Amino acid sequence: MSRNCNMALEYHMPIEFHLGHQEIDRQHDVIYSLYNYFIGCNKTDREHNKCHETLSSISKYVIVHCNYEEELMKNIVYSKRDDHIIEHLQLIEITRIFQDRIDKDPDNNELIASYGEFFIDWFQHHVCITDRELINSLRQL
Repeated sequence: MSRNCNMALEYHMPIEFHLGHQEIDRQHDVIYSLYNYFIGCNKTDREHNKCHETLSSISKYVIVHCNYEEELMKNIVYSKRDDHIIEHLQLIEITRIFQDRIDKDPDNNELIASYGEFFIDWFQHHVCITDRELINSLRQL
């Protein structure tokens, strides 16, 4: 089944991003929902705390998710393991950097948009290419 992953992100994760691994798909759904809540949250004084908490939740949950995938990789022969882990580290580090910058300037909509653009590009590539390769390796067991 061919899946087209070249699409803009919507509020609910499109089926095209589902990989057929129940736990990974569930975790991707959580990350996707958190991201969309963060991007869409109001930038009123009252909402700053919710936006900060959501970005903090993204940072924490991404680590949980990456650790889960990396544990799966330990149990299989997966030639792209190192590259996959590098992508995880990039997401974790860039999210941390953006979180620090947004904490210092929570009204900076350009900064929030920049993180959004990074996340869209990263998520589409990682899920549709990198994670799909991992799932294919898991299926060969």
